[in-house]
Order: sequence, then structure tokens, then C-alpha cells
Amino acid sequence: GGQAAFSLAVLAAEGPRVTAVTNGASYGRGAAARGELLAIFGEGIGPAALRVAELSGGALPRELGGVRFWVNGAPAPLLFTASGQASIVTPWLGEGERVLRLEVERGGRRSVPWVTPLFPADPGLFTAGGNGQGGAAALNA
Repeated sequence: GGQAAFSLAVLAAEGPRVTAVTNGASYGRGAAARGELLAIFGEGIGPAALRVAELSGGALPRELGGVRFWVNGAPAPLLFTASGQASIVTPWLGEGERVLRLEVERGGRRSVPWVTPLFPADPGLFTAGGNGQGGAAALNA
């Protein structure tokens, strides 16, 4: 009776991973604010095909394409989501909050939290090139 040696590797399915959180207009990094439009970049943070939100009763959805974004435990309104990028509106958190803690939930799995300072304001301008650089995308009406 010989013995056979073998090894067994169990690979856990990876959940979503956030790699950057920026101002949704200027793509500036380093802080966030209540009510700010955020651009979120990562891996597996949305479905393979782009999903764009539709207003329901005048409100943005808190779930889109099987994805939810949590900010300090509150579900965030979503504008769009795709595999590598999403856009949310930061919920109006309590005045005492000083840190934004963002998690992505997809397929029942949550990402490791992305933590950044929460400021009273974090203004940014949309630009004509759509990359946060150059002239402002503005209309003088």
C-alpha cells in the first residue's frame, strides 16, 4: 500500500475592489463632501455592461445592476455603474461625521472600505474635455 501525496487549493471568489474615489466633476482626489458627486474606480464594482440610473418618483435608485454603494452605513444614490467605474451622490451625513467610509456590495460580497476625509465642501468643475482638465464645461444663458 503506497501513499499518494496531493495538495488542494481553495480559491475564494474575490469581491469588488475600490482603487480610487474622486470628485465626479474634476477628478480631484483627497476628500469628499456631503451631497458631492463621486467617481469611483475599481475592479468588479459593477456589471460588465454599463447600467444607467432612471429616476423613480424623482429619486435616484440605491441599487443598480445588482450593486449597492454604502457610505458610512447608508445606501448611496447611484447615477451609473459598470465593471470598472461608477458614480454616486454622497448621502447627506450627520454634521459630526469627519470621515467618509465607502463600501461596494455586489453579489452578496462587500469591498474593503475606502476611507477618506469628509469636508464641508469639495467643489469641482466639469470640463469641456471630460477629464477634469482645461476649460470649464459651462453655459452662459
